[in-house]
Amino acid sequence: MMNLDDTGALRAGDPSGMLGHLEGFPEQLERALEIGRRATLTLSGRGARAVVVAGMGGSAIGGEIAAAHLAGSISVPMIVVRNYEMPAFVGADTVVVAASYSGNTEETLAAYRDAHARGARVLCVTTGGELAARAADDGHDVIAIPGGLPPRAALGYGLVPLGFRSRVWGSRLTPARTSPTRWPSAAARSPRTGRRRRPRGTPRRRSRGGFAGACR
Repeated sequence: MMNLDDTGALRAGDPSGMLGHLEGFPEQLERALEIGRRATLTLSGRGARAVVVAGMGGSAIGGEIAAAHLAGSISVPMIVVRNYEMPAFVGADTVVVAASYSGNTEETLAAYRDAHARGARVLCVTTGGELAARAADDGHDVIAIPGGLPPRAALGYGLVPLGFRSRVWGSRLTPARTSPTRWPSAAARSPRTGRRRRPRGTPRRRSRGGFAGACR
């Protein structure tokens, strides 16, 4: 049985240095917020009707945390996309944050290209790679974050958007008349079954072939 007070034994069993990365996580969060605050941005959120964070892994998790934190302070929906394509609603009135620690994440690069083609207001958060190069060529803002970490240890840098929120969204975002996604509240549950009721006008979701059909 390993003695958890034996730091030498712990280091020997931790060749990637994850314990050290975890110990430095609070400082990483502080640095991420400071990077966001100091970033020079040309992008404006004025009149935007949605915010989308495109990313995978830790970048997506950071986006989820940022979205949860900002839910009570921004007036439009903010969602995270882990996919090759943007949702159908994305367009010129959408702020898209493409986040990839390496800058070479396949899905994020594809999502970035889709957002750019749709005329979205794109901002990239990355250490470099193809994402930074493409954004520079396309004239989009790039926020550079420190490299040298395993991507799984760079979760804190997914919170960079919290640092620049007051300049890109917040008071600059006007309330959306319609939301891309309307999630029914707890009050919309059926008193008989406890299940969520479908909002009026929402078509029933049908699946063919049982579970396999529903997953197509």
